[in-house]
Formats: sequence, structure tokens, C-alpha cells
Amino acid sequence: MYADGEAPKRRGPKPDSKPAATKRQEMNRLAQRTHRERKDLYAQELEWRVLRAKEAYVQLVRDKEELKRENQEMAQLLHIHGIPYRNSYVRKLSTAHSESNYMGSSAGSISGASSSRAQTADGSPFQAPKSLNSPNGAIRRPPHSPGTGMPSPNPVTPSNIASQSPSNTAEYTSQAPIGMAITTDHKASSTGSLPQGHDPNWIFRDDQISLDFVLHLEGVCQDHKKMMCLRNTNPDANHLTGHALMLSCPPDGHYHENPDDDHYHQLPEIPNPELMKLLALSYDLPLNGEMAPVQALQIIRNHARASELTQRDFRLLTERLFKYMNCYGNTQGTLNYQNRIQIFDISFTPTNATATSPSPPNLLLTYQRTTLLTDPQGNPTTGLDADVSGGLTFSGEPLLPAATYTGNGFGQAGPGGKRISLDTEGIVLARDGSYWISDEYGPYIYHFGRSGKLLTAIQPPAAYIPTRNGTSFSANSPPIYDPNRNINPKNPRSGRANNQGLEGLTASPDGNTLYALLQSALINDGGPDNPFRRQARLLQYDISNGRTPVYQKEYVVTLPLFVDPTSKKNATKVAAQSEIHYLGNNQFFILSRDSGAGAGQSATTSVYRQIDVFDISTATDIKSAANDATNGSIASATGVLKPGIVPATYCSFLDFNVNSELRKFGLHNGGAQDKGLLNEKWESIAVVPVDGQDGKDGEWFVFSVSDNDFITQDGYLNNGQYRYKDASGFDLNNQALVFRVSLPKSATPS
Repeated sequence: MYADGEAPKRRGPKPDSKPAATKRQEMNRLAQRTHRERKDLYAQELEWRVLRAKEAYVQLVRDKEELKRENQEMAQLLHIHGIPYRNSYVRKLSTAHSESNYMGSSAGSISGASSSRAQTADGSPFQAPKSLNSPNGAIRRPPHSPGTGMPSPNPVTPSNIASQSPSNTAEYTSQAPIGMAITTDHKASSTGSLPQGHDPNWIFRDDQISLDFVLHLEGVCQDHKKMMCLRNTNPDANHLTGHALMLSCPPDGHYHENPDDDHYHQLPEIPNPELMKLLALSYDLPLNGEMAPVQALQIIRNHARASELTQRDFRLLTERLFKYMNCYGNTQGTLNYQNRIQIFDISFTPTNATATSPSPPNLLLTYQRTTLLTDPQGNPTTGLDADVSGGLTFSGEPLLPAATYTGNGFGQAGPGGKRISLDTEGIVLARDGSYWISDEYGPYIYHFGRSGKLLTAIQPPAAYIPTRNGTSFSANSPPIYDPNRNINPKNPRSGRANNQGLEGLTASPDGNTLYALLQSALINDGGPDNPFRRQARLLQYDISNGRTPVYQKEYVVTLPLFVDPTSKKNATKVAAQSEIHYLGNNQFFILSRDSGAGAGQSATTSVYRQIDVFDISTATDIKSAANDATNGSIASATGVLKPGIVPATYCSFLDFNVNSELRKFGLHNGGAQDKGLLNEKWESIAVVPVDGQDGKDGEWFVFSVSDNDFITQDGYLNNGQYRYKDASGFDLNNQALVFRVSLPKSATPS
């Protein structure tokens, strides 16, 4: 199989080599060639083993340091409360000068840790700060409540910032930018005397440590900082974001003048007065009531016991707060959008374009009609994130993911309701006109009739079902009307990872066999983290009787890796797959790609966006009671397959990112954010014979269409009643590419 006219390597003598003089010489050549191939494969395997060993070692070191830190904290707490605990760390505490132990802790991790012995500077009992969390996760400024003893903080303006006196209140809440929120419950405790020579005013004098505090907490937004800053300069966006107030933002106009600078790293040198101006802006702008790091800094400075903090305490507090930083400015939330199938007529006119004389669009899509998807009783489905627990049941069907919503599900008035929750991905058109659709929430496969009504649902093996203290279909994708809703834990303990369900779906040409592939590995097989989530499972079903599908086989596809140049230390990541397409002879197209690079994203240059090929002819059928049980595993926590399991054969094939080809149609990968920049998410494959008949000449057109992720400034939902405007400030059209490829003449794409 080959693309662009390049034939694959084959065994045998080179075309220009002399024929072997004897049979022995021919056998020797073959043996040498085999030895070289085995040596190359062995060297590659050793390289991967070294990589995995290094990754495992790094993780062990991290785990060790985390355990050490937790042990030290526990020892401190026991020591504070006078509980005997023989430990070298405690003995050091008893003989050395004690430093103030003012530090935050994760919510609920040290319940009751605030000590009744702790006192304020005037000798009165010290009350630990209560939760900073509002019900929806953002830090907000409530009105003064009689009897609480907690008046709202004074408004911060340029004229009164420096003159504010420390507050003695135990709870601190504040209005802040939309970009970032600190969501944690911090408690404080103190014991012992301060170190000799302690400067109680250092926190007000040391500009650098204050800058370090703010910049460190802003780190959660670095990957999408560029996109969000550009959004602020878009005159048509009409949407402010706290990202414009980040200290690490470049000067105004920098990204327009330097469109290829995806990661601006120059840190500013801002004196304290300028930092305070930034704080004033953070309070003054109406940015939806969240807290920016610069405001967290001011809360700490205003605390009655701020003067007791040592620099060590402050650094510990910074690290603690970083764990609870969230960015809400880069997501919109899921929508009560009824899933649907839209039908288009397609007109394609091939052209001989060149980069110097590019062709205008030569693929025309004309909308025809829409089929809305419903449950078996005719009720609409929804795209809202599934509930953390529970679901909906229908006669003869498994428990189905469902979302309970308030109002109309868009944040407006309405009766509320509960609907089957679908994150639809792959689609297969059956011969009778019905549809098979794969989903990420379940992850399930659904069979809908021609009218869009659900006929049956396929629940995959238990190993695929997400669990959080039982079945939990939520993907931690909060609704648009409550974007700060938190799911704990965020990722399931086993099963599919969030938003990594059955992304790929295809069928055999006769329509009797259905294949579904996970986007990346199950959590129990090495997911959800890079670079361990490589082992994606492939399910095979007999659907010759559409009402009673039969689970037949299961395979594993090892996904490709790429080096992400935008990450710290050029991290190795997995190119998760977005679609598959059956080619015949146990071979499949697979669309594997990176993420976070393309139109509307912080980075514009994709490094892996390909349609590759995998073959299951020699792969191990891993279907078994053990592998398919809850927590059933085929790979280690670092994604190494268990002995005896042979994955599908995988080979590279068709690269989307070749600019010399893209320029023939006015497109490009990398560079400016313009209409010619390729979208990030390419999620479909269709194959059509060039001859318009059977493709026996081996020539085929491959179509791929991108997802625009609802990124628009002029959208309408809920039958036109809900005006939708994405927070990114961008308008993304769906894009389509068509390639001409050569396949083996024996190929029979579905």
C-alpha cells in the first residue's frame, strides 16, 4: 500500500544488485538481511524500553517526593497537637527554631487541622479561613450578612490599594477576572516562635517573590494564553477575559506582529506599584466574578497574620494554591443541543492546481435535510454532560447515560428535564437506511432508525464503563449555564477516560460486521496521561441482525507518538485517533492527530495529523472474561502491553500537514490565524472510487471533514430561541480535504 506514488519496501535483492552465484550465497544474503532487520527492530524496542524506564523513574521520584511532603505535613500536625510521633522530622522540629506553619491544605485533606492553641497577634483565638468556594466553584463577593461578622472587603481602587489595613475577617471573597479561579478550602495554623531576624514586612517589600507568586499561578493558562489574548483584541468579539490581565502576557499587538510566536516566555519586570494597578483593573472590570492570582496575593497581604509568614511559608502556599487553579476562560460548557444527522449533496470537481496558481474550493456541499435523534419514546436526546450517577432505562436496554438539567438547559427559563446524553462521534449508514452511531459518554454504540428514533443500544464490556464509586458516565464537561461545576474525582477510576470514548466507527462492505475503536487507552490500560495512553481497544460486533448485535472479537491498536515542540522539554505525546474506515483484508484507515494546534487555537502548527493504516491480521484477539471485567487490564500503568499480546500492525500513510500540497488550495499548516489555516480537529474519513464504479484500478478519493467545535460568534440553538456566541472570539467554518491515493487492487473499502 502506498501514497503519492511511493511504493513500500519489499524483501528480496535490490534491483541493481548482482544475482547470487550459488544457492548458498543467496541464502547468506537472505540471512544477513534478516539479521539487519531484526537488529533494527531490537534497537527500536530497546529505545522504547529506555524511554518507558525513564518515564517510570520520573514518576517514582515524583511519587516519593509527594509522599515525603505528605509525611512531613502529617508529622507537623501531630507535633502541633502534642501527639507523640517518633520520626526524624519531628526530632528536627523539637531542636530547631520553629517557623510559622501558615500554609494552605487541600479541601478535606486534614479535617480539623486548625488548632485551638493558635492565636492572633493580640492574643485572641485565631479562626482559620473558611471555604473560599462558592456553590459553582468560583470565588465571589457576597453582600454583608448580619451576624456573620464578615463584611465584604473594601473596593480596591488605585488610590486606596496601598493604604488598606489588614483585615481580621476569617473569610475572604472577592470579584475577579473570568480567566482564572482558585477553588480550594484553605486552613491555617501557627505554632512556635518566628525565626531569629525575621522581617515582618518583607512580604510588602519583596517585589520579586510577589511576581513569582502571580506568574506561577498563571501557569495553568500558558497553553492557551495566545488564543485568549488575541480574543481580547478582536473588535468583533465583544467579550472580555481576565487573560489580558496576566502578568505573563506580551505587549499589546505582539501576537499580531509575531503570529508564529505560540509561547511567549519573556517575564516582565514590574515594580510593586504597577502590580497594584493590575490588581485595581482586576477588580474594576466586570469579568464574571472570579479571582485572579494577583487578587489572591492581595488577600494574603491583607491577612491579619501576614507579617508572620516566612518566605518558606509563602513558597509552600504558592505550590499549594497552584494545585487548585482552574481556568474557565477556555471552555464554553456542554449544551442542551439535540443530536442530529444532517444530509448534504456533494459535488466534487478535481483540478490540477499549483502553489503558484491555487484553486478556489472545488468541493461543494449543499444542505438537504436534518434527522433529529430521540429516545425510544420520541423524547429528544441532549449533548449535555451525563449525570455523575444514574441514567435512564428503557425496556430491553442497558442503563443509558442521561443528563438532568434545569430550565431549558441553556440557562434560561423552562421546566427542566432528563434526556439521554450523547457525545456522538462515528456514524455508519446501514443498508436499510438506519444508522449506527458511536458515543463518548457511555461509551456506547446506538442504533437509530431512519426517523431518528433509538432502536437499540450496545453496551461495551465492563472494562470500558467509567466508574466513580460505581458507574459514572460524566465526562467532567459542565453545562454552559453552570461552567464551574466540579466533578470529584475529575477522571473516572477505571473505564474510558473523559472525552476518550468510542471515537472511531466503521463497518464491513456487506454491512454485517461493525468495528469501534477507542480514542485512546482505557484508564485501566495506561490512560489518561501522555505518553502512556497508547493502547486503544478495538471492538468487533456481528450486526447481521440489527436488533441483537453479537460481541465477537477484540483487538488492540498501539497509537503513534509525536514530540510536542510547544510543551516543556519537548514532551512525548500520543496521537489519539479520531476516526477509522474499513479497507478490506483486515486493514483500516485511522485518523490520528495531535491537539491544540490550528485555527482558533493557541498554537497554529500541527506536527501530527495523518490518515494511517493498521492491520489486525496477526493481532491477538484479547476478548476474555478477565480483560473485559471492571478494571480488566491489557497493559501496565505506563502503557506496556502484557506478554503475549500482539497489537495491530501500524504504518504511516497520508500526512495532512504538507504545506507544499496545501498551498495548491490556499491553505496552510502553521503561521497566521487566517481563513487558510487548517482547523485543529479532523474527525472523519470517507472513501470513493476515482472511476465512480468499483475502484478495481486501485485509485480512490479520500474525503476528510473537520469539526468546528461550535466555535462561532453568530450561532442559534433551540430552534433559534437561543443566541449562541462562543467565548473564543473566533468564527470557524467546517473544512474538507480530498486526497487521491492508490490502494492495493484487492482493497474493498466500505
